[in-house]
Amino acid sequence: MSLSSSKSHRRHTRVRAITVLVLFGLIGCKKSLELGKVYETWEVSGNQFRVRVKAFEEYSQWELGSYVVYETAPRGTDRWREIMGFRHDDPIKIPRESVHFVSDNIGYVFLGWKCAVTSDAGQTWSVWDAERDVPNWSCCDYGLIRQVELSVEGRGKMTLHTIPGRNEPEVLLTEDFGRHWHR
Repeated sequence: MSLSSSKSHRRHTRVRAITVLVLFGLIGCKKSLELGKVYETWEVSGNQFRVRVKAFEEYSQWELGSYVVYETAPRGTDRWREIMGFRHDDPIKIPRESVHFVSDNIGYVFLGWKCAVTSDAGQTWSVWDAERDVPNWSCCDYGLIRQVELSVEGRGKMTLHTIPGRNEPEVLLTEDFGRHWHR
């Protein structure tokens, strides 16, 4: 084998190896995003809108987890829209205490490090996500949000389960139905 054909052979071998690694990587990424069957569904209704929660099995390369999806629909319709989704490393039961109706038009849901609030009977939702909204946030405290309280005037308090040494505040406040949360 000549020097030039040896270099060409090594280059083709590297290209094939990289291609195989990329393909396996894409398959692995695809697997981590695949949702399995719905293993639990729960629905609750207020006077003007409903909230449905679905828990899906989620498969990744290494473990079985769950993906919980919160949806909303006007009462008396089947026009469901997603509010938010939350991926959990473990299969969990739907946390029914995470859905609250404050009045006919006001409600909120929360799980992990996400909270969503509506003040117009589920037409629009403001989603707070610690991953996006807390500077220098560190993943992953699946019980970050301990409690949320919200008044019909739009003032509220979110109490967080903080881990020492992290940047998370213990309490966040809102005065605009969860559109903005501040310390």
